[in-house]
Amino acid sequence: MKLPPFRMHRPTSVDEAVALRDELGEDAAFYCGGTELLLVMKAGLTELSDLIDIKGIDALHSITFADGVLCIGAAATHREIERHPLVREHAPALASVARRIANVRVRSVGTIGGNLAFADPASDLATLLRALGAVVQIRGARSGRREIPIADLCVGAYQTALDEDELIEAVRVAPAVAGTVTVHQRIKFKERPAIIATVSLRAHNDAIVDARVVVGAVSAIPAGVPAAEQLLDGANPATLVEAAESAGDAAANSVPLLDETEQDQVYKRQLIRVIVARCATEAMNLAFVEASLGATDDGQ
Repeated sequence: MKLPPFRMHRPTSVDEAVALRDELGEDAAFYCGGTELLLVMKAGLTELSDLIDIKGIDALHSITFADGVLCIGAAATHREIERHPLVREHAPALASVARRIANVRVRSVGTIGGNLAFADPASDLATLLRALGAVVQIRGARSGRREIPIADLCVGAYQTALDEDELIEAVRVAPAVAGTVTVHQRIKFKERPAIIATVSLRAHNDAIVDARVVVGAVSAIPAGVPAAEQLLDGANPATLVEAAESAGDAAANSVPLLDETEQDQVYKRQLIRVIVARCATEAMNLAFVEASLGATDDGQ
């Protein structure tokens, strides 16, 4: 398969990029890593006449930590994220997940902004970042700059809340409260995640608090599971196994699935049940260990 003909534009600033997109209209798209977009174009699934290459915009490559927030430019590659000392210090779960995306070739080209803007239901990053409570910084020619929670970015499979002239400028992640543990797991078939789950929580006074559960790949968008979170909050070492199993059941019963046959739905719900319970068990065990080590450090 060959790429269809198109014009390439290389703006040097975000303002120039969004102005170009506004001017060129719906037949133009932003291009950064291109790991997904170029495949779609080769397959003839889109008819784009213009690509706006934003890789050359220096501001989109920055990774900084200021005012208690880690800010990652949209053009930062997965490889840069997995290796960057600020990410490893302030968002170690993000560095770990970035390191497991595809292979080194893909990670060296693919970007965090491109990954999120493509809105693939099987995005590891979207699932994890929702559990971390991340915020997306957006820039548009007409809307200016705005921020939305990552939970509101994806509105459907391969659909986002971005206006036509908007691009993702950065992802902002506030470091978790001390003692927070994040466990991210997936089951893959033919190199593609069939299910993804992230569980983030911490232990306080011998009980679990601040639980977050997000499931990806099986539904159109990464799905938060409040029912499972409520079952994990308050769990203690004696009720850990029961709480994890109950959380898995709650997730399996509540996560909306993509259109599937009845047999596929039964299978997918069992996958959800198993992987959420598995993540929750590991996260709670680690959280109680973290809490006990913290108490020892404090001399208690």
